[in-house]
Amino acid sequence: MFVSRKLPVVPAALLALAVAQASSAAVISSSLVTPGTINGNTYTSVGMTYVNGAGYAVGTTAAANAAQLLWVYNPTTSSTSFIGFQSTDAPAYVGSGGSTNTVNNIPNPNDPADVISSNGYVLGSTSRYGYKTTTTTGWNAIGTDAWVAAPSTAAGATGIVTPTLVAPTTTLTDSNGLTSSYFFTTSDVNTNSTSGINQTYRNSTAYGVNASGQVIGYANRYSGGTTTLSNSTASGIGTDVWISTPGSNGTYTSTPLGLGVSNSATGYAGTKAFNSTNYTYRTSSLILGKLPNSTSINDSGVVVGMTTRYVPTSTSTLGTDAWMYNYNGSGQTYQIGATGGVYSYTSGSNTTQSTALLQFNPSSQVAGTSNRYGSSTTPTGMDAWIYTPNGTPTTTTSLGSGNGYVQVGLTDASTSTSIGHAYTDSSSYLHQTSTIIALNNSGQAAGTSTRYTSTGTNRGSDAWYDSGSGSSVNLNPYAGAVTVTVNGGANSNYLSSVGGITQNVVTMNSHGLVAGHLTGTYDSNNVNLGGQAGYVYDPSNNTEYVLTAPTVSSIDDFGKVQVMALSDSGVAVGYYQTGNVTRTLETDGTITTTVTPNADFLFAWSEGTGLVTVDQLNTISVSQVATPYPGLNTLLAGQSGWAALANSISGLSITAPLLATDVNGNIYGLGNTSSTATTTNGVFEITGVPEPASLGLIGVGSLLLLRRRKA
Repeated sequence: MFVSRKLPVVPAALLALAVAQASSAAVISSSLVTPGTINGNTYTSVGMTYVNGAGYAVGTTAAANAAQLLWVYNPTTSSTSFIGFQSTDAPAYVGSGGSTNTVNNIPNPNDPADVISSNGYVLGSTSRYGYKTTTTTGWNAIGTDAWVAAPSTAAGATGIVTPTLVAPTTTLTDSNGLTSSYFFTTSDVNTNSTSGINQTYRNSTAYGVNASGQVIGYANRYSGGTTTLSNSTASGIGTDVWISTPGSNGTYTSTPLGLGVSNSATGYAGTKAFNSTNYTYRTSSLILGKLPNSTSINDSGVVVGMTTRYVPTSTSTLGTDAWMYNYNGSGQTYQIGATGGVYSYTSGSNTTQSTALLQFNPSSQVAGTSNRYGSSTTPTGMDAWIYTPNGTPTTTTSLGSGNGYVQVGLTDASTSTSIGHAYTDSSSYLHQTSTIIALNNSGQAAGTSTRYTSTGTNRGSDAWYDSGSGSSVNLNPYAGAVTVTVNGGANSNYLSSVGGITQNVVTMNSHGLVAGHLTGTYDSNNVNLGGQAGYVYDPSNNTEYVLTAPTVSSIDDFGKVQVMALSDSGVAVGYYQTGNVTRTLETDGTITTTVTPNADFLFAWSEGTGLVTVDQLNTISVSQVATPYPGLNTLLAGQSGWAALANSISGLSITAPLLATDVNGNIYGLGNTSSTATTTNGVFEITGVPEPASLGLIGVGSLLLLRRRKA
């Protein structure tokens, strides 16, 4: 079976219609970013990484010599700044060619949810280089420096905003008296060949920033001393999480965080030998999510993270424990999560337990999972929970025991005649697995739970919604817990499957609406056609709206719906695809089923209008299509190849697909300002996703209005 995906393109005629219908229509005549010659380098191309709910957008711009800066668009001033270090700021910033091609970048561009705060603090990184030894010419990479730029920082004479270094760069002593080295001196770099070149190898990443400019991130720990670059991994002794706080003079002070780091807890240090010396090995981490509220720091300065548990005499791990720092401004680190009882397994002097944090909101509510154990270190599943501290943060041995922990997810037991979400094995151990995908600012949550037979056979997963009370609603349309409305002509058997439906969660908005997919559709011959339906669940009326391709009418039809984003106004956008199904009776009596996909169509959906087809998408094929990141702030990475729009639209040529949507449903993309441009040189905002009540009145064309922005 061959299933292809095409890239979305909005035809010029549709955009023209949108302009004609808008009461205050304006077509783009300038872009958010118009790079040129900056500090001697000519920047010709731009890339966009992220836009937050407040409308701050951030990306990169590159020059022909590989120099790269960050750009940040400020919606309050309608202005764009260029940010980054230059070779004159430090010897190590010369660039890989040893000239002025300094490379500044977005930290963790594949997971950019935390790179810019609600008021415009932006994070970045700069690559470090040092000249090779006298026996070899050229430049060696010697790590990465992390930095932050405040929204009020003015550009210097070069036209570039100089950021401020964050993260530990030398050595720090933690609260337990252990001194950690965050660098080593590399013998691969020759200071005699080029005067002043820095021989220090260090590697830090900024991973979150709040409205006060506090930054959190990672820094690699090293054994210190002098060694070769090839030994950088061998000399590594773990990773510390740090928080860096701005002082009155604008400089930042870094403090390492984690269990056994910023408190006196034990069990979080292993041992690693390097050059015949034993070193303390430790590792902490942060939430690495792509949904809103996946940050590990909020505007109150509360930080959550995880620290790895170790066998003291080695680097063998025993799971992870979770922690919360600075709750109510305490400046203290507390362990949180479910531990002990079914959430731990002890063998001799070693206890295995593992808690993962998945979401964290502005009210310091945190959502996570804790593994369940039976007679070994192999988990028997995991339980999902929401924790609301009601005093000093603490752990629990029993979820839902009134100490701030609420268990969420589906836990009904399977029987010999029914599929449920838990089963008991022959040793009387209970198996159940739930995870949390989304937690909004109101404490509403959504996630999935695994379906099992009574003997433990996996039958897919069901999505669920929880108001925060622990009474999770099963969103499987056949579970009977929700009212189901199916759009189009699809009959009730369309979503049925022999193996059981697999349901996921893509996102949740601030009102608790949940969007996702249902997969695993089988035809009448029990052949999986690879079909998929979308859904949106509205808790206010307990109704699940199943979105199918309009031409699908039976289980023998192929249809695929991909929900890409869900705005706070309740508009879901995405694409759908249909296909021709051919069934051939072979000579041996078997049936060969072939699906030939048709074109993709862009759609918008709301409760008031149902699924509305915007237009057929362009049929350009591409070699790399990434799965859309879930969430309202959605980056569709890895896609390229938008066909040019008609030049009558103010000469705008769109050269990349939809890149991001903000909390209001506005969409951002890349393009050229003229049909003769050879590189992408503009970032544009496509706005106007209407409120549900007005979607049908305004017309589908206005979904993609282009709004003028001053550069």
